[in-house]
Amino acid sequence: MQEQILFDRIHDALDIEPPAGAYERLRTSLTREPVRPQSWPALKSRWLKMGFRFAAGVALVALGVAITAAFFAIRPAPSNSAPAAPPAAPSGGPIPAQLTGAWKEVDDPTVVMILSATDFALSGNGLSGVGKVVVNGSEIDFYSGTGCGIALPGGIGRYTWTLSGGLLIFSPLNVDPCPRAGNMRNPAGWQPI
Repeated sequence: MQEQILFDRIHDALDIEPPAGAYERLRTSLTREPVRPQSWPALKSRWLKMGFRFAAGVALVALGVAITAAFFAIRPAPSNSAPAAPPAAPSGGPIPAQLTGAWKEVDDPTVVMILSATDFALSGNGLSGVGKVVVNGSEIDFYSGTGCGIALPGGIGRYTWTLSGGLLIFSPLNVDPCPRAGNMRNPAGWQPI
């Protein structure tokens, strides 16, 4: 009888009227014994064991594939080529003795350049930087300047140099892409400090 009360409460809650004889049909179908297929117990346990073994085998294969993939992902691939050599600096030797020392620009004495061995420093009038320099006869090449920010093979300023009447004069051989270019190509030149 409790089932009947529960059945009525559900329909009241849903605010619907059950069709005539609905409860009797529900009770009949719930009390019927379900039909079960006949199976052989020996086959049932055998298939369960085989299913478990098959699933375990698949899991082991998947684990092996994952470990192999991780190994190859972590390990760098072998390279058949040699690493690229860094770009070469311009060829040449150190600054000659007559150019070694401090120089100031004739047109703007606040701009100072110091040349020593294979280095240069340039400062004044908004310029500030150091870099490398090589000399080949009358050619002087400025490169790797901190004020320039262009890595080799770019950022090279090539000039010829002459000393005349105590003045150092640079004449450009290429378009120097660095900020030093405006001061270096000044025709008034540089005088020693």
